[in-house]
Amino acid sequence: ASDMSAGIPAGFSVVSMKADGATSVANLVRPGDRVNVLAYFTKSDMVPETGVRTILTGVKVFAVDGRTTREERTSEAYSASTVSLLIDKKDEEAWTFASELGRIRLSLGRPSESGSQEAEESGGRAFLKWLSDYQTLQEKNAPDSKSNSQLSS
Repeated sequence: ASDMSAGIPAGFSVVSMKADGATSVANLVRPGDRVNVLAYFTKSDMVPETGVRTILTGVKVFAVDGRTTREERTSEAYSASTVSLLIDKKDEEAWTFASELGRIRLSLGRPSESGSQEAEESGGRAFLKWLSDYQTLQEKNAPDSKSNSQLSS
């Protein structure tokens, strides 16, 4: 696999996800395609609200089931079990939070959607800000332990 890692550009990481028809348009996606990474979240202590958020846009598919080359379509339907994405190292944290806290979905983008730098930056960063703002709010609204004991005395 060392020859495979040579194909990873500087400043990027490869992350993989289990694929099934529902999560990843797995029978459509091929190495080199561009996908958008969305995640479905359920409201919790970590997540402000239930719903879907776009985490990253225009992400390049690095490999499908370990294959990094595009093969011509065969006539039989093929369903992948793993999709590996090439993400900017600065988006690793957003990816990790999204995959731990939510259910990741991929949507196939147009090949021309290479994700402008601004769009890519706003996605992961906006998602992390959404989570951290909520944490700050939770802490602010959490009753202070001292004021609690004064109320009960």
